[in-house]
Amino acid sequence: MAALQIRDLPDPLHQLLQLRARRQHRSLSQQALADLQVLADERGRQPFDPAPDELIRQDRSR
Repeated sequence: MAALQIRDLPDPLHQLLQLRARRQHRSLSQQALADLQVLADERGRQPFDPAPDELIRQDRSR
């Protein structure tokens, strides 16, 4: 199974994620995974605009 590490998570986002995890009786990692899954399911029905590869290309050209 793949692993994901998130660096430089803004404090307000971290606090929100912790709050959501407590309310759902989950660990921080479990909540992050659940939220990512919901987002991925929703986005699977809609195309990304702009496409992820275009965002990467733009970032690399900065």
